[in-house]
Amino acid sequence: LTIERIEKIIACQPNADALKKEYDEFVAFWGKEDQDKKTGKTVIRAPYGKVKSWFLKKVPNYQEIDFSQPAVPASAEDNND
Repeated sequence: LTIERIEKIIACQPNADALKKEYDEFVAFWGKEDQDKKTGKTVIRAPYGKVKSWFLKKVPNYQEIDFSQPAVPASAEDNND
């Protein structure tokens, strides 16, 4: 479970926009400037342990997600009842 994977899983959630905003705020609060090894750009990163702990609280069932199916927004799921 890497940071990149966490970010991909967040993007696949029905509440992706709200979750991404919360994730960005979390990283901004706990993070510090770091040099991205791939791009060389300066980015803000939070400690991996804190990010993983936050993520597991927010998306505890991440291992059950079927990534072959597109994410369905929560409002669309409510209309199917």
